[in-house]
Amino acid sequence: MAVGNPATSVLTKALWAMVIFFTLGLVLGYLASLLFDEHEARRKAELAQILERETALDEPEPEAVSEEPVSKITGAREVAA
Repeated sequence: MAVGNPATSVLTKALWAMVIFFTLGLVLGYLASLLFDEHEARRKAELAQILERETALDEPEPEAVSEEPVSKITGAREVAA
């Protein structure tokens, strides 16, 4: 306005800029939200698969039952004479 531009011209341009960039911000924010939601869902699925594999590996296998007596001290099988 100090340059001689009328106040209506300056305010009109400023309002249009506000409307345009507000709309642009809404759209970009929505797209970023979708992107983060998709990434979170994919990451949760990956972590669930990893956890499932690790728990499958951690499960102890059933030991075969032997009829030979085992020494409680050494853990070795006792041989009957």
